[in-house]
Amino acid sequence: MQSLKITLIDSYGFFYKTYFALHHIPLKTRSGEITSVIHSFFTFLHDIIIKQKPDKLICILDAKGKTFRHERFPEYKANRSPMPEELRTQITAIEKLLHQLGIPTIKKQGYEADDLIAHYAIKAHAEKQTVEIFSSDKDILQLVSDKVTIVKSGKRNEPWQFVREQEVVDKYNIPLHSLVDYFALVGDSADNIPGVRGIGPVMASKLINTYLDLDNLYDSLTKENPSVRKKLELGRDDAFLSRDLIDLRTTNITDLPALNDIKETAMQSKEIVKAFKHYELTTLLKKFDLSAPERIAATRTLKEAITSVASNNTTTGHTKPNDPSLTSLLLTTFPFTEHFTRHDVNTKADFTDVVAAIEANKYMVFDLETTSLTPFDAEIISIAIACEKHSYFMLCERKDVAISSSIVLGDTDFPTGTLAITLLKAILEAPHIKKIGHNLKYEYEILKCHGITLAGLYHDTMIYEYLKDADKNRLKLEDVFKHYTQADKSDYKSLFKVKGRKTIFDVPFDEFRTYALEDVEATSLIYNKQLNTLHAKEKSVYEEIERPLISVLGEIELAGVVIDEAFFSELDKTVSKNITSYQEQILALAGEPFNVNSTKQLQHILFDKLAIRKVKKTKTGFSTDITVLEELKTEHPIIPLLLEYRKAAKLLSTYIKTLPKLVHPKTGRIHTNYHQAVVGTGRLSSQNPNLQNIPIGKESLGIRKGFIAPPGYHVVSLDYSQVELRVLAFLSKDPTLINAYTNNQDIHAYTAKLIFNKELSQITKEERAMGKTVNFSLIYGVSSFTLAQRFNISQGEAKEFMRIYFENYPTVTMYRDQILEKARKNTYIETYYGRKRYVRDINAKDKLSKLRGERIAFNAVIQGTAADIMKLAMIEIERHRRDGTFTGELVMQVHDELVFYIKAEKAPHESNLLKKTLKNIKPFEKILDVDIEIGTSWEK
Repeated sequence: MQSLKITLIDSYGFFYKTYFALHHIPLKTRSGEITSVIHSFFTFLHDIIIKQKPDKLICILDAKGKTFRHERFPEYKANRSPMPEELRTQITAIEKLLHQLGIPTIKKQGYEADDLIAHYAIKAHAEKQTVEIFSSDKDILQLVSDKVTIVKSGKRNEPWQFVREQEVVDKYNIPLHSLVDYFALVGDSADNIPGVRGIGPVMASKLINTYLDLDNLYDSLTKENPSVRKKLELGRDDAFLSRDLIDLRTTNITDLPALNDIKETAMQSKEIVKAFKHYELTTLLKKFDLSAPERIAATRTLKEAITSVASNNTTTGHTKPNDPSLTSLLLTTFPFTEHFTRHDVNTKADFTDVVAAIEANKYMVFDLETTSLTPFDAEIISIAIACEKHSYFMLCERKDVAISSSIVLGDTDFPTGTLAITLLKAILEAPHIKKIGHNLKYEYEILKCHGITLAGLYHDTMIYEYLKDADKNRLKLEDVFKHYTQADKSDYKSLFKVKGRKTIFDVPFDEFRTYALEDVEATSLIYNKQLNTLHAKEKSVYEEIERPLISVLGEIELAGVVIDEAFFSELDKTVSKNITSYQEQILALAGEPFNVNSTKQLQHILFDKLAIRKVKKTKTGFSTDITVLEELKTEHPIIPLLLEYRKAAKLLSTYIKTLPKLVHPKTGRIHTNYHQAVVGTGRLSSQNPNLQNIPIGKESLGIRKGFIAPPGYHVVSLDYSQVELRVLAFLSKDPTLINAYTNNQDIHAYTAKLIFNKELSQITKEERAMGKTVNFSLIYGVSSFTLAQRFNISQGEAKEFMRIYFENYPTVTMYRDQILEKARKNTYIETYYGRKRYVRDINAKDKLSKLRGERIAFNAVIQGTAADIMKLAMIEIERHRRDGTFTGELVMQVHDELVFYIKAEKAPHESNLLKKTLKNIKPFEKILDVDIEIGTSWEK
């Protein structure tokens, strides 16, 4: 009999693994249909056919319902959550597509895919056939033999792992034939298989190497030490039960088709094309050779079609991705040169051609390559431009020809040392030329530092993608490119994988040039894919809020903030002294020396020596985290000292010692990075350093006093007062809230008055604080249990607080219910201005996930609208700055607060102008209020 290669795919194992890997960054069609698993599985199938060339490929599926293992052990897999509906829908589509593709599928009621895989692997082995099983399930490893190999697919861009006999022996350090008995001892938490309690991998390996199997082991129990013997005796039934559940080698299933009878059939090409277009899998149509009418009409199997494409690529000169002759380390497999004609810009004539193309088309896609990510340090190495079907590469400074040992400059019309980017100044500053890029804020700042103010910002592919799904956390150019093309492109790090490359100037010119051109070509392709993918409201958010904000944030980052380095130096000494004092007092109360920063040593002191109450257990012992210490702070005098010590130590390391090191030598200021495409609600985030986390009040140890104004200026802070509650009042139209705000009542004191049944004049500071907590907790769906914990009161009292609150703010409750109902229906919410956020847990079956979804949904509406208001205010202030109405600098945005530098003599007048601007954001102008602080530092 001819020896064949049989490939068996554990399909559901792949489905689950892919779904959870991409759950938070799903691939979706323009209509919002999730296709991550569909796309990944058929790409995977294509790669198997191309790389492994199977003679027979079978997709093994799981049937619905329970199996014989559930009859044997009802708790089998009882810890598994129900299949997510998003995954179920995709699996249904995949099974239908497999049938249309003619790929054989096997499933059988009462059995798992593992059983069917074992059945065919054993049959194939007996017939001397070679078997490759694609599965990540460790139970499948028991099938490995001289003829059976397990293949595990790696992460993105990682090679597949081929697991053969020696790899299994090396991993578990036991004979291969004893693997099932080893698994029986250690159990499997994923499948809820018990194993023997107290026997871990090390002991199990030792026992199996000594006795080889369970039968010999239990016949020889008297040879083991009493402790191990007792565990094994108690776990005897579980051990043999576990072996029965795990063992696949004795699988004998009747009524399954014979291997010889399982054959691939011809594709139903028209149906496949229709389905792939529906799921927007256009790249797969090309890979499956279904992109031309004559190819669709041909009668072929999928294997014949895929092989045909691969053969054509070989004859036309396309090198296979795994061809060892490839010398470049770039990962790109996308045929960029089929989409763009590339040009080098070396002469004035070349330059004239670029400008003419841009002027004719009124747009340019562009990307800069620089020597640094810090704008004040960065030199521009090159600019790449794409316009229509052409891409252009231009080195920006002739002295940088050292980037290559073989660069040919051609006709060097540009004077040596001329910064060629300045020749594009007029184009880059022209508002009528639309600028397109990926993360345009970076280009804006780099160009500003080179004397060019970028105008005509039109389409930022990163921001645009963020607005399509605000929780998508893979927004790098290569990630977004792969999302649209299902193809890889190189990232910046790939240029440095060759030993000896430390700077960009160590990269060969041709490779650098290719990388730079592919960046701009990829951006151009993404731009064309993104066009018209936002609905009207989302597009309005982009055009009216996010796009104009790009240059606003660029200006804030370039402005930077001033700190008093001498102040921080003195604060460092004071806080360091305090830390030493806290440490000495802690050691004195402990009665012995120990490392205060060691969790293990602290656990011993608190819970063993001082016998303080244990609150929460973790894997490493009883918890000593901040929440536990707060709960225990009245139980021993050492606890408050530990809290003070930790607070001071964190402030010292995070801010007091760090901030002075971040002052840029060229500007004398600290320059943070603001991200507008990170937070799901639309809020901005800050990084390097995170200025939004600078503490305030007593907790800050006066750190904000170190943020000062430049000479002749004042620090002016404008802070939206209770903006989220005011937004809630406006959107819900709750009469109690609206009345409180229009009459300038203290809403937190008013809520405290209600829940404590007191007059406003009798409300204490502590009671007002509780009123504030109730206001912000209940509108976001906090439970009575959580509220009771926060106030250290009974759950009954917390329920009474909630009853009183909702009785007095009935419209808030009705509005919240309306938001949640819309979210359940649409699986997304929208802010007042139209910002969309998907809420994937809103219809979850398990209660905790559903409650989380409800909190996210309501919070996203209120906080997202407040974030939009803040951004609109920032944009309006920048307009005032550009028309000269406002002469100061906006230097920080911190949650609901904006911080400015304004000349001392103008501060009173201009701060009132700013307040008016912040309040007049339509249609919230009647309910918004703003607090002003003016001083020589940020400390209030």
